[in-house]
Amino acid sequence: MRRLAAWSVFLAAALWLLLCHYRYVEHYRCDECLARRTDTQWRLGFMPLGHPIFHDFGSVHGPGALALMRQVGPVEPSLATTQLFPRNHTHTWALVQASPYYLFGTKWAGCVLGAGYRYTPFAYAYLGDPGFREHVAHLLESGRYSRESLVQLFTAGPKYISPELFSQGVAMALEYWRAHPNPYQETLFHKAYDGGA
Repeated sequence: MRRLAAWSVFLAAALWLLLCHYRYVEHYRCDECLARRTDTQWRLGFMPLGHPIFHDFGSVHGPGALALMRQVGPVEPSLATTQLFPRNHTHTWALVQASPYYLFGTKWAGCVLGAGYRYTPFAYAYLGDPGFREHVAHLLESGRYSRESLVQLFTAGPKYISPELFSQGVAMALEYWRAHPNPYQETLFHKAYDGGA
């Protein structure tokens, strides 16, 4: 009888380990230079394959999930990280999306969405058009703009940028495309920003 009880406990524990361990993948973005980073964490929870048994806890982790191992991913710089921002730039990480993967990290089981994001007009043109990037590099080299002012124009999201900087970014992009037409980028830009401030 004791042997049967021991086997039952062993099998229950093995089944719990098999069905309740998961790999949690978190995708981050720097809110300033738009660099990316992906972190991975192995966890042991109480929801088999991500499904709540007794109660929907409103969380991908459920109650009391144990963090087993965390691996911080390498930074994937954006074009702005390497070409526009100073080398000593400190990233401001914001969660973009996270998902648990069960069965040895292979079975996707939902996601959590992080903060939304909208490019500034300058960032949109800078990342989308190699010619515009070259133009900006010339503006920087010639001293017409300082690195700090260009970083201000690029910096992400409406909560950071003033209406004046927004308008200036729109004007710079449209002025460049008047001299160097790029119908594809211009069309996308007009759809995103209504062609003006």
